[in-house]
Amino acid sequence: METPEIFKQYAIIKNQIKELSEKARLMEIEVIEEMGEFDEVKTGDGAFYLVARKKWKYPKTIEEMEKNVREAKKEAELMGKAKFLETKSLAFRAIQS
Repeated sequence: METPEIFKQYAIIKNQIKELSEKARLMEIEVIEEMGEFDEVKTGDGAFYLVARKKWKYPKTIEEMEKNVREAKKEAELMGKAKFLETKSLAFRAIQS
């Protein structure tokens, strides 16, 4: 069966997104360095912001509770007590060259 054009186009775009995302990730370090002491830099293309994100570290007692909940959920799944909703989505994996 010949591959329909839409499949080829989709694969090309997904691969471009992957490549561009990696380039952007690498450039991010340089952009942050270029911003220096500024939290915001406005350009003709838009505004660049440095934002702070909180990453929480919980006490061991809470981490243990989370572990227990994960285990209880897995057991409920295995015993058929938990319900799931199944949806379909498109996945694509490029052929490794």
